[in-house]
Amino acid sequence: MARYLKSRIRIIRRLGVLPSLTVKVSQKKLSPGEHGKDMGRHKNSQYGTCLNEKQKVKFAYGVSGRQMLRYMVEAKRRTMATGYAFLQLLEMRLDTVLYTLQCFPTLPACRQCINHGHVKVNDRRVNIPSYQCKPKDVIALLPRFQKKLRGAHHLSLVNSGLGCTVVQNVNPYNLKRDLELRHIVEFYSRK
Repeated sequence: MARYLKSRIRIIRRLGVLPSLTVKVSQKKLSPGEHGKDMGRHKNSQYGTCLNEKQKVKFAYGVSGRQMLRYMVEAKRRTMATGYAFLQLLEMRLDTVLYTLQCFPTLPACRQCINHGHVKVNDRRVNIPSYQCKPKDVIALLPRFQKKLRGAHHLSLVNSGLGCTVVQNVNPYNLKRDLELRHIVEFYSRK
């Protein structure tokens, strides 16, 4: 994805809390921009609601519009519900798995670590943050990052915290995300 270089606080003020984007908190309650004070007065159209949900996913997971479209096409091919399959594809990305392990405070920090070659998957260096992890993949970090590893419900730690193994695919039905998946599916069904 092309990096978003503008203020991340503006995105949080517009879309709501996105803990994976930044650890900073905004002091202002209004939406950004000249018409921020008027945002509560107008009701969003159905398209506007779907677009806001898509934007939440885009910034929460750090993916581009083209990547999201590819994930949606892949999710429609799967047997489970499209929205949940879409969420599962996003959650099984390498950068999201590292963020789930709470090694780094934000998703951009995870992406930077991967891009710099500090991560190995199955004893091979991987520098692609969108790498899709599969069950039985072993993820290892450089020694200076290993002390930060913590477990998750679909990941298990191996070798006393020196790495982790993906035990199973993420069960998207158990995830507690503030996302309306039906709006995202509806947005992409128009294309």
